[in-house]
Amino acid sequence: MSKIVGFALICFSVIRSSARLQNNLVNILKAHINSYYVAMGVVHGLSNMGGGLLSVLMSSLHRDKNEITANIAHIYAIFAISQITVLLFLNFPVGESLDLSYCGLALFLFVISMPIAKSIDDQRFQLFFTAIIALFGLLSVV
Repeated sequence: MSKIVGFALICFSVIRSSARLQNNLVNILKAHINSYYVAMGVVHGLSNMGGGLLSVLMSSLHRDKNEITANIAHIYAIFAISQITVLLFLNFPVGESLDLSYCGLALFLFVISMPIAKSIDDQRFQLFFTAIIALFGLLSVV
């Protein structure tokens, strides 16, 4: 699954590098948004790799960096709550599986990234985001 998602992320990063292809991607995503949400949820449920697809969606539908990050954060929260609910329903020992060090790492990265995010404009943010999508795609394929 990681190779499939990685390849998709690489393709999305190439598409995002062309304004014409990006517009086509946005139109396709808007026309099939519900199917994309389902596919993203299935990928996330099977592999915990839905975040990359979520990032592509939000950065394609929104141009403002604050809207992008807010939407990603909200949907990640929905992913987490849904995943924990399913695990609890299946009587999986959730408490033993939650590693709070990841929460601390996420908070640390958020705090140190805020000054960087505030200092760049929306266009540079989109370029940076595309580079991150490509990087995660490459790391997933390798």
